Amino acid sequence: HQYQRDELAFFPFAGGTPAPADATGNPTKIYVAGRVGSSSNTLSANSFNPATGAGHAITAPSGGGIDWSQVRGAFVLNGRIWYGLSNGTFNYRTYNGTTFGPQERVDPYNDPYWSPVINGSSPTGSTYRGTATSFYAQIPKITAMFYANKAIYYTLQNDSRLYRRAFSPNTAASSVPNQVTGGVISPLPVTVVNTGGYVDFSVAGGLWLAGGKLWMGSSHSGGLYEIPWNGFNVIGKATKPAASTNPNPNAPGNVWAGRGVFVSP
Repeated sequence: HQYQRDELAFFPFAGGTPAPADATGNPTKIYVAGRVGSSSNTLSANSFNPATGAGHAITAPSGGGIDWSQVRGAFVLNGRIWYGLSNGTFNYRTYNGTTFGPQERVDPYNDPYWSPVINGSSPTGSTYRGTATSFYAQIPKITAMFYANKAIYYTLQNDSRLYRRAFSPNTAASSVPNQVTGGVISPLPVTVVNTGGYVDFSVAGGLWLAGGKLWMGSSHSGGLYEIPWNGFNVIGKATKPAASTNPNPNAPGNVWAGRGVFVSP
């Protein structure tokens, strides 16, 4: 057959092995791409103590020749940095803490090999060409992203709400170089924190989970805030870590917000 279509036969009840857990990175180092208060095409890093919020600027890593000013939200998952771009695409690169791999565009909807193929469904002439979800139209306005509970949580410009969409990170090569299929994002957004909730997420300039809390970099000040988190949702107001914390994360020169903020892989 010209077009291979794999099929799933059955799932036996006996045997099998547990699926591997998601690897969401090491939050003792926080990367800030396109940081506020400086040239937006930069990649900087802060040390971070998830228990106290203590942290400060450390030696900047190599930016890998990437235009970080175009990034719109980022998170670490399974050895990859996943991120949106201002052109509305969703992408990933491998990263080992030193070297970035090539950019791979995540597009499960348009593989030229399959897109013109008639699929036999109604109406007559329907093909395998998919339709991108509304998430892609939101990407240029994304201000922060993090991954938890098999979902992407994210915030938008001038919007006080926190959203999430279910996400499957499994990908496979497509017929287009530097593009993969898979990486499917739910067409249905869920509002996690609504307008008037515990936290105004219109100031989010980076979000990550660490030490049982949600942490936020403020796009207004570059400062760091901690937010109570129950594993699924926000359960309290955002506050700054104690000023007496040594080193004080909100001392001058320590910036926690940018176009894309992510933990060490």
